[in-house]
Amino acid sequence: MVPPATRLVVLALAATLAGPALARPRTDRLPIPELLERYAAGDFDDVAKAFDENTDYDEVLKDLKKAAPGWLDAGGATDRPRRVLAAATFALEAGRAGSFHDWKLVQNWIRLENIYWHAPAKLVEWGCALLRQSSPEPRPIERVWHLASIALVDRVGDFEFLIGSPWEARANPKDEILHLEHAAERFPHERRFALAQGIAAEWRLFPTRQSGSREAEKIFESLQDDAQVGGEASVRLGLMRLRNKTVRPALALFDAAERQTREPWVVYLARYFRGLALENAERRDEAVGAYRGALDAIPGAQSASFALAALLAQQGHRIDAAVVVDRALTPGTPVPDPWRAYGLADARFWPELIDRLHREIAPAPAETAR
Repeated sequence: MVPPATRLVVLALAATLAGPALARPRTDRLPIPELLERYAAGDFDDVAKAFDENTDYDEVLKDLKKAAPGWLDAGGATDRPRRVLAAATFALEAGRAGSFHDWKLVQNWIRLENIYWHAPAKLVEWGCALLRQSSPEPRPIERVWHLASIALVDRVGDFEFLIGSPWEARANPKDEILHLEHAAERFPHERRFALAQGIAAEWRLFPTRQSGSREAEKIFESLQDDAQVGGEASVRLGLMRLRNKTVRPALALFDAAERQTREPWVVYLARYFRGLALENAERRDEAVGAYRGALDAIPGAQSASFALAALLAQQGHRIDAAVVVDRALTPGTPVPDPWRAYGLADARFWPELIDRLHREIAPAPAETAR
């Protein structure tokens, strides 16, 4: 499996080498002030359609920086906070659309590396800076914006945007973004931001699993009893223990995770990882029970289904194994598998978070009727 950071570099290099032959910037995009106006009026879906793989995101960023000050003032002081949120969320959605195609480029320079953030990443940071500069004290809805921004970056799989380079020095250190620091400064008691730091540290230098792993362990250890994120912290810490071949401590953490949360995503992972640990310890009957428990949490998820089917087949229960596989491969919409999305972390919260932001931005019915 190609590490996320390496994949980003490869994709960025491929896009650069492809050159203008593949670039077909759109020329029919509506002016940014009009897009902002429609977005703030609640026309979210249609505005989102303005962005695709042919969008020139550098132009979007440049035009947004130019148009935003006047547009933010146009509604007067009373409406300005809503417009600030609308502009920041507009930038967030534009950055997310662009992240599917372009994000950053890392290049070697003598013995150091340069990092070049492309327009989609800069759009996210522009929205973050707008919120920080618009109010010394954050409004509660800004917390939702930051959670959504981390959900976006987790989907990209880029720890460097959140916590900076894993190396001691960059050739261009002034270009580090450190987005997670901004979020944590605004909301120092938000435990999901602390968990995000641990996940980013876990990603750091993933091929070696050395630098960053102890840092991640410390963060997860500090959060494992937390009422808000303790379940997921325990699951992630337990998997790190399991990778280090310490089965008993891992099992204790998976048990603790189930006591701390009812979120199916986390419960599934705790039971699936417990199954892996028990299977490695050659406690196969118990592993079968753990995999079945995972499928109770999320029926039809493929990782637990295939692990369970393999064990059942080994034990001679081939018909039962076939039934489990058939359920996992039933035609239709695939069942979201938490193990496949494990590295994407908070990306699973994006639909809920962006919906909350939309509801905060959309004008009240009375305003719309005027």
